[in-house]
Amino acid sequence: MMSLRATSSPEWLAICGHRVSGYRPPFVLILQHPIVQSVTRIVAPVVPALGHKPTILSPRIMIGEDVYRAVLLEMTRTSVGSLGQTVNSARLEDEDTVLAGIDAIFRGYPVGLPLH
Repeated sequence: MMSLRATSSPEWLAICGHRVSGYRPPFVLILQHPIVQSVTRIVAPVVPALGHKPTILSPRIMIGEDVYRAVLLEMTRTSVGSLGQTVNSARLEDEDTVLAGIDAIFRGYPVGLPLH
């Protein structure tokens, strides 16, 4: 019987370092649940906020006391082997903002909300 979850799989909404050649953002946000087994993970780049306001497509993510943004429109896949150590997990209150952004991208929901 195949295990549904590898112990080395990063958790959903984990914020990890990475070793992706040529990929500039310092961290990635794991968007793929570890129960979905594959050699890759869907991730979004996590970049310093640098004074930019969070948006539905670029929600605020905290790493310690520092403010970052997860750039959901630039999500990509990367190999599990290129993921580094988990530095943090998105806070529970951040989960809803990440899900709202994903819904806006894939389902056009919530209808009527500005995307900026």
